[in-house]
Amino acid sequence: LHAFARILFHTEPNFSIVFHNKDNPVAEIEEILLNKRNIDRDLQYIAIYITPFSKFENDDSKREIYYKVKEMLLKRGITSQCIDSNKDEVVDYQYSLSNVAVAILAKLKGTPWRLNTPKKNELIVGIGAFKHSDVQYIGSSFSFDNTGHFNNFEYFMKSEVEILAGSIMRSVREYASVNNKPDKLIIHFYKTMSDKELEPIEKGLNELGLDIPVFIVTINKTESQDIIAFDKSWPELLPLSGTYINIGSNKYLLCNNT
Repeated sequence: LHAFARILFHTEPNFSIVFHNKDNPVAEIEEILLNKRNIDRDLQYIAIYITPFSKFENDDSKREIYYKVKEMLLKRGITSQCIDSNKDEVVDYQYSLSNVAVAILAKLKGTPWRLNTPKKNELIVGIGAFKHSDVQYIGSSFSFDNTGHFNNFEYFMKSEVEILAGSIMRSVREYASVNNKPDKLIIHFYKTMSDKELEPIEKGLNELGLDIPVFIVTINKTESQDIIAFDKSWPELLPLSGTYINIGSNKYLLCNNT
């Protein structure tokens, strides 16, 4: 962790937990945390959880165990990083350690990385969507400046577009109160934004009296094989991660790999 993310850490002797019931480790872990471990609220803990079931498990009851363990830890103020024991990454951990280290750094409120550019007076808000227990949520509203500093996180029911817009406006207002008026608002949206979704945001900006440009960025994450790029300058043919190629009007192919 120190080599990859510059995290100084201390491992407490005999503090780790080994559970034996793979199909239901929750009771075992909770009993040990409750009776055999002293959690110091003045310390920042992070648990590395080698999980038999991932969050993508098809079996609902098994997938629920993954979330119950994370919830159990969070109630004690402990964030966690899960590693799927069924994946090759446990054996070939060197291929995924950099990603794991960055995720841990972010969960510990660090700044994973930033481009070597001057600090800009702009606000970036990321809007995602996810599904939990068959309920659709929208938002996961992250707001940053371009230093990579994390500000806040919220989520809403998928139908609560007006509340989402209000959250964005509150982020803009809070940012402006500390950093003066942002030069621009950049919204990363998980799909093409409709007029219905954009209208309350534009209305909110007008009510704030902020005459600033708004950029809507949509990133389509797909496994599409329609367009594949190769780098012929080296034997493996894999383009350098971060390479982007213009493939049409406002369309780019981004090569993102490890």
